[in-house]
Amino acid sequence: MTSRNIFLLTLLLSFCATLKSQSDSAALALESVIEWAKENSLYSAETNWILLEEEMRSRAESAGSISELQSAFSALINGLRDHHGRVVYQYRPIAHFTNWDEERSTDDRPRDRELGRAIGWAEYPFEHEMLDEKTGYLRVVGVAPDADIQMVAESIRAAVEELGRKGAEHWVLDLRYNGGGNIYPMMAGLAPLFGDGLVGQAVDAEGEVLAKWFFEGGQYFREGYQANVMPLSNLPAAEQPVAVLTSRYTVSSGEIVAVAMRKRPRTRFFGEATGGYTTETSWYEFAPEYILSIAVSIYADREGERYHQAVPVDEEMESRYGIPTSEDEVIQRAFEWLETQ
Repeated sequence: MTSRNIFLLTLLLSFCATLKSQSDSAALALESVIEWAKENSLYSAETNWILLEEEMRSRAESAGSISELQSAFSALINGLRDHHGRVVYQYRPIAHFTNWDEERSTDDRPRDRELGRAIGWAEYPFEHEMLDEKTGYLRVVGVAPDADIQMVAESIRAAVEELGRKGAEHWVLDLRYNGGGNIYPMMAGLAPLFGDGLVGQAVDAEGEVLAKWFFEGGQYFREGYQANVMPLSNLPAAEQPVAVLTSRYTVSSGEIVAVAMRKRPRTRFFGEATGGYTTETSWYEFAPEYILSIAVSIYADREGERYHQAVPVDEEMESRYGIPTSEDEVIQRAFEWLETQ
């Protein structure tokens, strides 16, 4: 055998070994995802795992790499009927819920696709202003998973403090533009509005508490975990009235903020019930940069009330988006209520 043939044979064997290694990695990743989902999914007990595993493995039969498991991952999300679930690669979803004929939610309100996309991608910016000499307005939008969460938390906190210094005694917290994302900077930034204590919980299908959301010493924690260390605030905002605005586009982590505001004294909700992504999702990294994000618990408020499909409002009103606050009927109605406080 010539040296050239030996070289080509070595190259071929190396290539085959690489393909086998990638195929083995895909198989291991698939089994890891199946086992983790069976153990942790909120909907595991009501899922026919025999049929679902069979379908996933069938779709993964020819997968030579993890990237080729997309169809199997889609089968998992749809099989769980988990409309909040997805598989993410490099912070971008590669598999998500598509079987809307089998969704759990009974919410049939129409959604404007372009508006939903704009809100989901935080194309409407964070805003703050004084509506009058004593009413502060905060539009808190979604936070991308890969954002600088300390910087975002500090920007929200700076706005709260600025409005407080300007004399805010009443607050409008506008979550209508909040498409979710990283909850920690939202809550850490808004800490002065909450004060210390329990504000919400994550519970399983039977109502057993899996994690508590609370503030201690002006810092936000989820079951003891703290993502942001923030300066203490001297604002008396925790005792002041807050009007919370939500919409059908308020989803996921935006709904956590809404739930945390439920049962807060001197608080009233205006607008529309939220979008119904009221489940806490996992962040299970089963391979480098590949994340399984599925529903593992339900949001519950400080008193234990669970929100299976949406967070309701006290006064229902349809919203218009991207208009000045002075022309916004929902803000104006919230402002009228705050005047009575």
